[in-house]
Amino acid sequence: MDGKRRCLSSVFDYLFRNKRIAENPMLQIDRIKYKKTIKRPLNETEIEEIKIGCEKYGRNRIRNYAMLLFMIDTGLRVSEISNIKLSDIDFDKMTVKALGKGNKERFVYFTGRTKIRLREYMKTRKDVNIYACDSTNISNIPLFASSRAPYKNLSPRAIEDVLTMIGKKTGIHIHPHLMRATGATLWHKNGMPIDMCADLLGHSNLNTVMTYVKNSPDQMQAEYRKLGNIA
Repeated sequence: MDGKRRCLSSVFDYLFRNKRIAENPMLQIDRIKYKKTIKRPLNETEIEEIKIGCEKYGRNRIRNYAMLLFMIDTGLRVSEISNIKLSDIDFDKMTVKALGKGNKERFVYFTGRTKIRLREYMKTRKDVNIYACDSTNISNIPLFASSRAPYKNLSPRAIEDVLTMIGKKTGIHIHPHLMRATGATLWHKNGMPIDMCADLLGHSNLNTVMTYVKNSPDQMQAEYRKLGNIA
């Protein structure tokens, strides 16, 4: 509810500043107070359960499995994933060229496990033979496409719907932002410096990336046992 209030406040503030309305009614609406809950990334068990869900449920299981791994590996925003073209992918180097906010390009990476799943997905595609294509004639072909002609790129909403379906089947609430946060947390947990995490996520502000990277209680306890007792 407070999110909706903020959206309305932005709209009316814009109208008032541009003299489209005489008064801003949102100035009389107070913030809606709520208890902030700790948003934690998926743990290893939950990730495995979602993988199983991808293999068991839905009409496009091979695509959905590849997309899930791709989302966790790359940490891309859902809008960025929707816009990825085959020409943006280098399967040999396992890199992705992404266009983020402010039209800023950056490179992100994926693992060999994800490469295999993406290749398996490509074999099911009716709109392209990736092995017979060069970078010129795949420039407008989406990485993740609908299963029916004209094989358009999956919209952000469609990607969200896939995750919602898998989440309902597995009993684990998942959404694109959670995949992004899970990927970033795994990078940091495995030793990646926070500034590199920020670069991969497309953030210039380290404070922003800390909303994604969460230390697990087990990790914090382990670090405390090593470093915390100095008495």
